[in-house]
Amino acid sequence: MDIHKPKPAHSLREFLTEIGTITIGILIALGLEAAVEAWRNHELVEHARADLRSELNEDREAVAHTVRQEQGVVGALDILAQYGRQRLAGEKPEPPKDLTFSLTFKPMKMAAWDATVATQALAHMPYAEAQAVSRAYAGSRNFNDFEADAIRHYFDLSTLPENLASVSEADLKPVMRDVALNRVYQSSVLQSGQSMIGLYDRALAALR
Repeated sequence: MDIHKPKPAHSLREFLTEIGTITIGILIALGLEAAVEAWRNHELVEHARADLRSELNEDREAVAHTVRQEQGVVGALDILAQYGRQRLAGEKPEPPKDLTFSLTFKPMKMAAWDATVATQALAHMPYAEAQAVSRAYAGSRNFNDFEADAIRHYFDLSTLPENLASVSEADLKPVMRDVALNRVYQSSVLQSGQSMIGLYDRALAALR
């Protein structure tokens, strides 16, 4: 291998030309490296956006389903509560029939958000976009915890007597306490779910 020693500059102009050539070469290399990095970040963000859109749409659909279920459950609990109040007031109302207590728990997904944070794609998103998505997933996390607690109380209704008319007044009081407690929890989940739909809509609108 031949090694060529650099020729000494014979004038200031020649020296400045050499320095300029080297500087331009370095700047071009840095510019190309920055362009490649920018493209990688762009691709990273686009993949993250696609995953977030898909996951947030699924979560929104799941929350909307929960809201519809909760509306039915809260309505049924209202009927039970009214029956209990009438019985405890000394009246003889007809016991409620064919009440529907159908409620399933479908946790909100977090995988796309976790991946976005882990790959640092979030850091390359515009602030308003990142903030809207962050709020939606913070809401998802809280909603999961809140609904899990509500479901736990909801299961207490499994011991509800089938024939309420045969229940004594003394036994009816704790049953109505369970009904009232569940009414509070399920109403809160219903309101929280409606708020979550708004958060999801704003996050999806922010994801360009």
